[in-house]
Amino acid sequence: MRLSAAFTGRRTVLVAGGKGGVGKTTVAVLLALGLSRRMRVGLLDADLSGPSVPRALGLDGRPRVANGCIEPVRALGLDVMSVGLLAPPDKAFAWQGPLLRGVLYQLLSDVSWRGTDALVIDTPPGTAETHLALLDLLRPTAAVVVTTPHPLAAADTSRCLSFLRGAEVPVVAAVNNMAEYRCERCGALARMPEQVTEALSSVPVVTLPFLQDASVMALGPALVEGAARGIDVLVDLVSAVCGPDEAGSPGNVPESTGCDPAGAVRCAEEMR
Repeated sequence: MRLSAAFTGRRTVLVAGGKGGVGKTTVAVLLALGLSRRMRVGLLDADLSGPSVPRALGLDGRPRVANGCIEPVRALGLDVMSVGLLAPPDKAFAWQGPLLRGVLYQLLSDVSWRGTDALVIDTPPGTAETHLALLDLLRPTAAVVVTTPHPLAAADTSRCLSFLRGAEVPVVAAVNNMAEYRCERCGALARMPEQVTEALSSVPVVTLPFLQDASVMALGPALVEGAARGIDVLVDLVSAVCGPDEAGSPGNVPESTGCDPAGAVRCAEEMR
């Protein structure tokens, strides 16, 4: 099962990470915000069991349904969609098999992504059914992997890189988050272990300060400045493969993504 040309071509960026808690959602949000200075960007939270994008952007409103499609929520210039916007914040989600794949399909096909030039997709940690489902539905333009300078994170990141390459998804960069973490006791700068360097040696590495998955509005000025430098580099790397097409048009997203009116309303209503 594949989607229309809106998602099977260019401009779909997966943000992945082998280990949880590495700041992947924050990186996805900052990447989307950086890209939005150059094009219109959508941000899809594909972590169906632990949606974090609404909290990262300080969102609590629900999307509305118009003309048979679920309208993304606008936040800081982004078109945002997450299952976390369709249910109370404390609601637990458990998905598997056809249900998980059906929800992902609806989040892509029944949401009005028209007009977006790029779609950044925040994926859950690891390499599991969600990733396989996305690869069945999409042909991603590129991927970014997020890790920290820790041997366990590096080992999982290496497996994530191997998975993406096996699926023939171009990995344009690895983000080494928390690379500038200083010890609170002695003030020493954390060093990247040799095994982390080896795991990431085949892709460009972008270093970021100590960014945790929390509201991007809560980041301190020093972290914002430090992150901006790294995110600018990351945006350049992603833009190199997600820029305007050869015809010079701003994007290849058609006027309609073929939304299913009944499916859109059912998806929004069932999660309330």
